[in-house]
Amino acid sequence: MKLSQIEQVLEAACVGSISQAAENLYISQPTLPLSIKQLEQDVGGEIFAHSRSGVTLTHFDQMFISQARYIMSEVETAPKRKQAVYALRRQSLCYVRCA
Repeated sequence: MKLSQIEQVLEAACVGSISQAAENLYISQPTLPLSIKQLEQDVGGEIFAHSRSGVTLTHFDQMFISQARYIMSEVETAPKRKQAVYALRRQSLCYVRCA
């Protein structure tokens, strides 16, 4: 499982279309279904139900989307947490040196 695959699934779920998601993510349309199919194999469940009008979420997908959103939010906030830890360490070192 790759972060890019999680991002792709979230985009497809958001817009309800594989082709529109591929366009939004600037990847080729044939690449996205292959990537999603690989992710489905990795996680052991079908993520989308396909129809002529687009894709809809399966029961499995609803659970997966919730977890995927959490993962992406953690990835996005990791650099901020790293900066906060360094700031706390610098403050601690300054306090120890000054005391």
